[in-house]
Amino acid sequence: LGQLKAAHRHARNHESVGSMLETIMQAAYEAAKFVRTKTAIGERSISIASAAVDVARDIFGNLERSGILLIGGGNMGELVAEELMLAGARRIKIIDPIKSRAISAVKRMNAQVAEFSDIDVLAKDAEIIISGIGTQRIILTADFVKANMLARRRKNQFIIDIGIPGDVD
Repeated sequence: LGQLKAAHRHARNHESVGSMLETIMQAAYEAAKFVRTKTAIGERSISIASAAVDVARDIFGNLERSGILLIGGGNMGELVAEELMLAGARRIKIIDPIKSRAISAVKRMNAQVAEFSDIDVLAKDAEIIISGIGTQRIILTADFVKANMLARRRKNQFIIDIGIPGDVD
């Protein structure tokens, strides 16, 4: 809605909005206001990062003992990891098939870089895994996740797939 309002304001400033479009826009704003005030739509998180924090807290409670494995050094993954760290998570390791991207992300965060080839061990030790590489192949297959859960003795683990296309089977 914010993006729509900004675009509408921009169009009005450039005299690009006719009376019909203005009527439609005002009706859309009224509908949005009705939905926000009469439903629970605005009561929960509105971003992937804040939703991840909410779910992680639901699963683990206090996040101070939760380790994070960030697969991929992209902006979205960093954003989610930073939100989790602000919520109390302390240990974060970053891996990427291209190590320079992981090193670059580590410089921007209080984190450690690890080898992508160690993904099996790193995944087993992490309570929260954020995967955001977005390659054309699956990084965490169903068999990998099953084996990982057995190695963790079925302790809870939260996997967030923000890759486009997805990284997790």
